Amino acid sequence: MPFKPVDPSSPPPWKRKAPQGTSRPLSAQQLEAARLRAAQAGRRYPNLVDNMWAARHVPRGGVSAVDRGEEAAGDGGVDGDG
Repeated sequence: MPFKPVDPSSPPPWKRKAPQGTSRPLSAQQLEAARLRAAQAGRRYPNLVDNMWAARHVPRGGVSAVDRGEEAAGDGGVDGDG
């Protein structure tokens, strides 16, 4: 997804009204990705921005190796267990 610059005149997400329509809860995989993102940022719990990121960027079916933090561990996702 290409980078979109932030519009300084638009309010931050926590000051906007909720979008119209029914909401869908995050899947277990999206929740885990939001928790990991919060932990990497030094927060104990995911905030609204972590949840919004997970809803947009993590498929409802699974979490990629990058989201699990395997690449950040320095092994490049290669498992030496077998």
